[in-house]
Amino acid sequence: MHYTGSATPLNALIGMEDPTFIINKDPPAAYITGKKTFYGLEFTISKDVMIPRKGSEVLVKAAIVESLHFKHEPIRILDLGTGSGCILLSILHYTCNSIGIGCDISEEALRISKKNSIKLGLEARSSFILLDFTKIHEESKGNEIFNTSFDIIVCNPPYLDVCNNPNIHEPLSALVIGGKGMNCYIKISESLEKRRNSLLKKGGVFIIEIRKKVGVADILEKLFYERNGFTIKKRMRDSFGFERALVFENKLI
Repeated sequence: MHYTGSATPLNALIGMEDPTFIINKDPPAAYITGKKTFYGLEFTISKDVMIPRKGSEVLVKAAIVESLHFKHEPIRILDLGTGSGCILLSILHYTCNSIGIGCDISEEALRISKKNSIKLGLEARSSFILLDFTKIHEESKGNEIFNTSFDIIVCNPPYLDVCNNPNIHEPLSALVIGGKGMNCYIKISESLEKRRNSLLKKGGVFIIEIRKKVGVADILEKLFYERNGFTIKKRMRDSFGFERALVFENKLI
């Protein structure tokens, strides 16, 4: 399937805000209790990680469905920007024939994700590494973890342009990226282009969360097709009816 849509220009997205993040003078209840349920599992969280969102569960659902198409074991999964580990660990919990790696730029976030892997009994099937996923083509060099390519790559990147609200309690590094909120998508595309064949297998799938704004899905579908050769398999809607994730397939060798 080739990209045939007409994408909304990037400059048309200027000023569009995404209401995904939480604005409240008081700390969110999840930060007070130190826990949050996601995809039926309880995760430990702290102010060092984003609070797991109901809308992001669609990435887990998509990965579980896609995992059924792979006949070999183990299925290798890479989570870019793992945070609390909720997405990766949920996928591993519901796909017993899989192993996964989560990477994050925050040591504090990795501490939480490792804690959750132990809590869920998944420490033997998961590992977490300090790495900037927008530079994965550089930072993965020499790391034996990346010697074998992946069947599934998932990513919930930061996609806000700016945020000056003092009542945002979550780590801004997980929310704000600049460049009209598109910088992270562009950097990921560039990095995957440089190491696509050694990161994502032919027939492998790339699942990425997107902003809840008109035109974004078209732009990203075009971006990843033209730069990476990824063909769109499906657009996934979250439980609220919003387009929330794109599922691509790598058909190139």
